[in-house]
Amino acid sequence: MIKFKNLGIEVFKLSHDANDPVGFIFHFNQEKHLHLTDTGYILNENIDKFKNMHTYLIESNYEDEVLISNPNYPFKTKQRILSDLGHLSNEQCQIFLKSSIGNNTRNILYAHASEQNNADFLIEKANDQLAVNNKVILQKEKIIEVILS
Repeated sequence: MIKFKNLGIEVFKLSHDANDPVGFIFHFNQEKHLHLTDTGYILNENIDKFKNMHTYLIESNYEDEVLISNPNYPFKTKQRILSDLGHLSNEQCQIFLKSSIGNNTRNILYAHASEQNNADFLIEKANDQLAVNNKVILQKEKIIEVILS
């Protein structure tokens, strides 16, 4: 872990078709905040480490049926996105969150949603089952400030 005064940054490996993809856990004032995007799946070695975070900033890239039926995406591109080196679907994201959030969890931020293969209402529909105070979908067109109390 790298430390700067009262901020610690922990780096971990991801599974994506990029050079050495990584995610981060930010440790600040006894809280832990996870940044997990650009991964095709969550490595088993990290599952326990990700439990009961205060904040999850997580990829929810595509809805399966929308991606599969998208006529603008070649089959090879769809295969890459769906693979272990691609991205997390809405379903994969929700399965992970259901098993990971805990009493400390206050915020979930959904990031890296595909403009072509996802929609805000699909993510909102999936996350309605999660008992967390703040749930925000991050969009490229919007700047969102998150203040943790």
